[in-house]
Amino acid sequence: MNTYAARYKFSQLHQASGESVEDFIARITCVVSPCDYNAIPNKKLEEILQIQQIISCASESRFREALLVGDVSTLAWTLACDTAKAQFAVRETNLIFNATELEGEIALLCQTTTLHKSPKMTRCYRCGSTHYRANFCIPVPHLRQAGPFHLDLSFMHCFRD
Repeated sequence: MNTYAARYKFSQLHQASGESVEDFIARITCVVSPCDYNAIPNKKLEEILQIQQIISCASESRFREALLVGDVSTLAWTLACDTAKAQFAVRETNLIFNATELEGEIALLCQTTTLHKSPKMTRCYRCGSTHYRANFCIPVPHLRQAGPFHLDLSFMHCFRD
């Protein structure tokens, strides 16, 4: 197992509810042995703690996985920082590309709907007129839509000019 993966697992270790202290201590001693903390030279301790911190506190799971899968012997603080910057740049590029693509699709959709939009002529359900005011249906102003205010004045159709 990768020592950084073991250290990440160790840093995420918490006592479960209802777990006895003896069981928790036993679990800690089992999980800490692959971490290989005793093999760290004093001059590299700071760098290793920085790497461990960036792995355990990273918000991107893909970045964390990229660091944990890599070779432990070649992993250095500068490489971890470069990997973090590269993952951030990829994420930002994807966000910008997706936003630009979405804006283009929305613009195309709006353009298409305005080009092919034909005016809808609503007819009066009583007299069939498509004007703003229907002829001989209700005196003033009739809004071409059937509703509770629509009176039965069909006899007035006989008096058209």
